[in-house]
Amino acid sequence: IVVCVHSSVREREKEEKKNRNIFFFFKQKTAYEIKECDWSSDVCSSDLGIDTVLIDFSQQQAELIASANYPMPTDLLEHLLAFNSPASNELVNFARNDVLLGRLFAQCVNTLLATTPYSAKDITAIGSHGQTIRHYPNGETPTSLQIGDPNIIAELTGITTVADFRRRDMAAGGQGAPLVPAFHAEIFRHPNEDRAILNLGGIANLTLLPANERQTVTGFDTGPANCLLNDWIKHRRQLDYDDAGRWAASGRVNQRSEERRGGKECRSRWSQYP
Repeated sequence: IVVCVHSSVREREKEEKKNRNIFFFFKQKTAYEIKECDWSSDVCSSDLGIDTVLIDFSQQQAELIASANYPMPTDLLEHLLAFNSPASNELVNFARNDVLLGRLFAQCVNTLLATTPYSAKDITAIGSHGQTIRHYPNGETPTSLQIGDPNIIAELTGITTVADFRRRDMAAGGQGAPLVPAFHAEIFRHPNEDRAILNLGGIANLTLLPANERQTVTGFDTGPANCLLNDWIKHRRQLDYDDAGRWAASGRVNQRSEERRGGKECRSRWSQYP
């Protein structure tokens, strides 16, 4: 969720900041001109819970204000995972879970805000990408489908909610993940060196950041990542995920398999990127 403060609040906090600097100068976090709250939840990426983070982006360096992980209710998780396979009554299931997830997302926002000095009246907008249940970025009719009704989020939080980012990106010729490359460019782009950022979520995606500002930043999916690891440890160890990667770290790299898949060539090709 992306949350921004009303302009009137920003002006008020600028005045408050002066006083705070005088009386509470030992506090590094004295005022927030822009606050953003981001949740991440996708069937392939975050089955086990919803990460909710409140961040201050008013300065060049993003600053964490508050964060929490809220578990996904077991019955709702089962319904979401069921979308991975075609079934009857999909439209009915879609509508029902769209509402349930919207309520849950709103609850996460309200719960996190309750731990901060901010309330709904301080917030300009929420940006929600929703929970992806179908994603077809290629072909003649590329599209993507998310649930987590933003109308319900807006109603239950009292905050304007903006949504449907993925399909807007695909309408412009993208692959349905418009926020990641923009964020990487803002945080990691460097004027003197080309960079590549690999994001290992449920699905891996790569962002290429050329040093030359005249060159376009590009980003795209590269294939499955954590979703396969989760499935494998579930099958072999009956665990939901490999905590801290301990099980994976206990293994050995199959060099013959890596070379057959082009691992050496890949490392050489991208060695110029940190």
